Amino acid sequence: GKITQLSSNTLTVNSGENIIFRVRYDDKTEIKRGDGSAGSAKDLRVGLTVRVEGSLSESGIITAQEIEIQQKSSGKKPAREPQW
Repeated sequence: GKITQLSSNTLTVNSGENIIFRVRYDDKTEIKRGDGSAGSAKDLRVGLTVRVEGSLSESGIITAQEIEIQQKSSGKKPAREPQW
């Protein structure tokens, strides 16, 4: 989804269907840039699209194990990737 808000160790992400998730991350969360290189919390910005893997708590907050920053579209069709 797209990052709509960013605060200390918490992201607010819109899934694109007006479903909002709060994502909590810490120094154990693996952050990857779109090119696959290692990233950090400094790379996270409002407006970026991210893919998050983690566990959803009963309170509706996702504790992220991994945050992957999606590459910006260059107008080219992306290489085929398996759909999960």
